[in-house]
Amino acid sequence: MVSVVLFVGMFLPAFVQAQPCVGPDPFYGDCPIDSGLVFLLIAGAAYGIKKVVDARKSSPGQNSEV
Repeated sequence: MVSVVLFVGMFLPAFVQAQPCVGPDPFYGDCPIDSGLVFLLIAGAAYGIKKVVDARKSSPGQNSEV
């Protein structure tokens, strides 16, 4: 099992290719990062904040008043 994972991890990047960049200068990239990445970052941040808030609510013996 470990050898299969190592094999895939080592040789899969050789077969995976990104879409070609079409534009005036394909070497310096006029290919924008899609808004899907921004959505994933915002969703991840919101999920992390929710987890922190839930953890603070459920921790016993913690009192926010001084």
